[in-house]
Amino acid sequence: MANQTTTVPIERLPQNQAPWTHIAHIQATDVNTSTWTNAGDTIDVEFTGQDLANEFVVLRAVPYVLTAFAGSGTLLLEVGTDGDPNNFVTSTSITTAGPKVTQQGAVPATLVGSFGSAGDDLMARITTEAASGAPSHITAGDMKILFEILDLDKATKGY
Repeated sequence: MANQTTTVPIERLPQNQAPWTHIAHIQATDVNTSTWTNAGDTIDVEFTGQDLANEFVVLRAVPYVLTAFAGSGTLLLEVGTDGDPNNFVTSTSITTAGPKVTQQGAVPATLVGSFGSAGDDLMARITTEAASGAPSHITAGDMKILFEILDLDKATKGY
């Protein structure tokens, strides 16, 4: 098994979308690469253009699967940071459509990892089934991940 890496942009949402502040969009074409053929591989999807503060707290994260992901075997999603990949969303299937809330209120799974600094990157990890799945087998899927992120730099400015 290997760990493959790809990137997708994360965007800041308009203020009228509160409490959500950021959104990332992942499609099957982002995670299906013909050379990624090993069953059980993981795909780390790093979010680029994050426009995150030097210090921030992720208050909530909700993946919303618009089109179920299809491939060979199970496909599991985690959402977190590069230092703690399952901190915000613990392992959940993305082979059915709908919201994927793994914690009550969509709060982070662990308190410690909800704080981030300039060196932390937000990411999602998709794991294929060890016995029969591979990233190259993913044929369909579309999801958006919504984040509520508190910018500690802005929140404390002027105090």
